[in-house]
Amino acid sequence: MSRATEGKSPAVRADEHLKRGHKANGDGNFVEARTHFLKSFELDGKLSSRISASNMSKKAGDYDTAISEYQALLDDEQLG
Repeated sequence: MSRATEGKSPAVRADEHLKRGHKANGDGNFVEARTHFLKSFELDGKLSSRISASNMSKKAGDYDTAISEYQALLDDEQLG
């Protein structure tokens, strides 16, 4: 954990990664954005971050990963 995140709650750190992900997406840095969305999901478990990470795979042209991630979402029994 870096000094910048030291002492911050997982929810706050997740939100920071989410914001960085949206910024990177807006800047066209889809691989970087995906990394931030995945980290956000790891920290707070919000499905929207997981979906955003999958979307970044698609935008980056990594269609095999995107398809695999979308399929995993559809197959996730916890989602109903």
